[in-house]
Amino acid sequence: MAARFDPREIESSMTSIIERSRRDALPAVLAAIGALLASIGPGCATSGAGVESTSGPSVGSPDGERAGEAQPVGLVEGSGLAPAVAPAVAPAVAQEGEEKEKPNGSDAEAPKEASAELPTMDGLLGLLRRLDGPGMEAAFEVCLLQPGPGFKILHDFLSKCDVERDKILTLTHDPLLVFGLLRLVARRPDEVAAFSDYLMTATRDRTNSFIRREIYNFLPVFLNYHRGKYLSVRRNLEKDIVYQLEQGGDYLYKVRIAIRELDFVPPSTAFFACLKDPARTADHQAAVAATVALGEKGLEAVLAYVDESAEHAAKPGPVRSAISHAVRQVILSQKDQPDSKFTKRLLGHVDENVRGIAILTFFRLPKEDRTAQAELGEEQVLDFLNGGAAGTFKQTFIAAVSRSSPETIFALEKRAEEIREEKTRQRVIDRAERLRKRSSKKTR
Repeated sequence: MAARFDPREIESSMTSIIERSRRDALPAVLAAIGALLASIGPGCATSGAGVESTSGPSVGSPDGERAGEAQPVGLVEGSGLAPAVAPAVAPAVAQEGEEKEKPNGSDAEAPKEASAELPTMDGLLGLLRRLDGPGMEAAFEVCLLQPGPGFKILHDFLSKCDVERDKILTLTHDPLLVFGLLRLVARRPDEVAAFSDYLMTATRDRTNSFIRREIYNFLPVFLNYHRGKYLSVRRNLEKDIVYQLEQGGDYLYKVRIAIRELDFVPPSTAFFACLKDPARTADHQAAVAATVALGEKGLEAVLAYVDESAEHAAKPGPVRSAISHAVRQVILSQKDQPDSKFTKRLLGHVDENVRGIAILTFFRLPKEDRTAQAELGEEQVLDFLNGGAAGTFKQTFIAAVSRSSPETIFALEKRAEEIREEKTRQRVIDRAERLRKRSSKKTR
């Protein structure tokens, strides 16, 4: 016989999760509700719309009174749903270590027991307008149990909400609606996994869609919680990550978080596609950061990109901008590594323009971040100032060094006769004089 649990304790825990949803991101709330259901065991889980609930007043009930009798969850008048009895037993979930493959798309066969009438678009919008969490939960469940037409209805509803941004924000942030959907995630993980896979494919090319943002908020946490299951969904998410990196979009930072959460290492070519596209300068920094975050393999990939693109480092433009992002991210990532081979390779790069960008980046770091690095010697700085870099670049470099490392400017002043170009030599001398005047004013 299944263990019995005090409904009031369960309801109290669920209520605390709703409160958490006001503060935390959806993935954290999802993890909390999953942990709750795992801790109280299978005996507590409801099995779908129409299953009797004795857990007290329905969330969102206007009067808040406990019903005298058990009430069905969610089939609310005006939802577009005909009264129907949903299955009493959910489909079996794949055991740990096994993969329960789910069809992806309209050819998926609906469970025989899913006989409830599908909701209409107007019905779903009505539930959203009324913030009816139980009704939305029931409507989504009916759709999830009929993968072909049901998935399409949910896709169309979410797409409409996506266009009218206030609707998608309400659906994903209102505590009553979030509560109902999280219950559904906990009770119907197989169906949720299948729909997530379907939705990910259907919205693949909508890189700026809020739906994409929520997919990347949800799926990595869901898959990590159900580690060992839904392997085909995980593989498809990894393919989608590579595609999104290549295509760009507003939510690359979410893709980067997903890479970390899944411990997935995308091929470096996925990042290079972005960096080599002049039209995607807004994505360059995010792409470089995501590559560097992969660790040593990512750093090697970034340096390979810098080596391949070095010929463009002299000319201002998107490629030089990408190189600058790459150099900066590598040096920042290695600031706690005194003898970093990656930093040394950049500071001594064979291309003088790449070397100049690296040296400039180095001196723009706060002093505390530079002390852990292999110190940049005066000889390297002199070699750069006497090299073929543009005069304006040298001017920018001298200004940056004077702000972050005045002692280096004073050292260069003492060796001014070794600086070949008169303009560069005079700029060093002038900067040193300004620093002395500024210092004397502070001591007065």
